[in-house]
Amino acid sequence: MKVTIKKGPIVELNRVFLGVLWAFLLTFFLLLILSLFLYFSSFPEDLISKSIVIVIAFSIAVSSFLVSRNIEANGWLNGGLIGLIYSLMLLMVKIVFLKEGFTFASLIDVVFGFLIGAISGAIGVNL
Repeated sequence: MKVTIKKGPIVELNRVFLGVLWAFLLTFFLLLILSLFLYFSSFPEDLISKSIVIVIAFSIAVSSFLVSRNIEANGWLNGGLIGLIYSLMLLMVKIVFLKEGFTFASLIDVVFGFLIGAISGAIGVNL
């Protein structure tokens, strides 16, 4: 049995930052659609925060999948970095503009961002 080792960069930073940009753009458009839906319907207010979390997770997953689809190896790492950077940027926005401190829930958000990105990246590189 012959084993080939693929050579190339472990992390493709240009693709990672492009994935983060895609995630933010997708989040923006999905939140715009969600806000229009909320405006024209009687959506329960207690589900709004859950809907925003779903939109954010979906954006990380889609961008990690799409970026990792075009690379040959380490999709989990590239996708995980997309989720990590995206989550850290959201955390910085929360800290600066909403005056929230760093809490355990913030740490969980960052970890889940990395995990969602890593799983989606692994799926993307293998499909």
